[in-house]
Amino acid sequence: MRKMTRMRRCLPVLMVFSVILFAACGDEDGPTEPQVTTYLSEGWDKFAEESYTEALGKFQAAVNEDGGLGDGWNGIGWTCLRLDSLDAAMEAFDRAVAKGYIGAGAQAGRCLIFNLRDEFRQSVFAGMRAIEIDPAFELEGDRTIDIRDVRLAMAQSYFALSEYEEARSQMVIIDPKYEALNPNSATFLQDLIGSLEELTETLSLF
Repeated sequence: MRKMTRMRRCLPVLMVFSVILFAACGDEDGPTEPQVTTYLSEGWDKFAEESYTEALGKFQAAVNEDGGLGDGWNGIGWTCLRLDSLDAAMEAFDRAVAKGYIGAGAQAGRCLIFNLRDEFRQSVFAGMRAIEIDPAFELEGDRTIDIRDVRLAMAQSYFALSEYEEARSQMVIIDPKYEALNPNSATFLQDLIGSLEELTETLSLF
């Protein structure tokens, strides 16, 4: 069971990783093989070990070799997210998309960040994009982070937007037991709140 701990906005960390992002101009001419691949692999290995500072260094080395490497920016995004630096993470995810990253990871990360920032409609849009790219998404380096986390963020965002049946729909996809939530019931909203709290407690990353 993953515990729910709300992310902190850590200004010193944010400043450090913002500098790192802007410093990574890299070589736009293309990757240097096999060094870039090695850096990426080592970055995800360190991420899996929860050695996030070391992981960041490896992903940074990858984009220094090839500044157009979307996979490297995606890794930086997730590492900054784990280090509670939301702005740096969002910038990295945006760069990953701009550099042609084709996986669902960047949009999944954007979905989570928008939800944490209470930018609920943007969270839904990013989540829909992640699902469209890969409905079976799992994060490299931590397979416990997957499409269910995206759908939970979407359910929370839909609820915040007062779109309760859409929130229920995402919850049902995560766990069919939530089919029991009856939109026509007089207690639907109360039941939905309790069920969403339950699902958040058991599944939320933060």
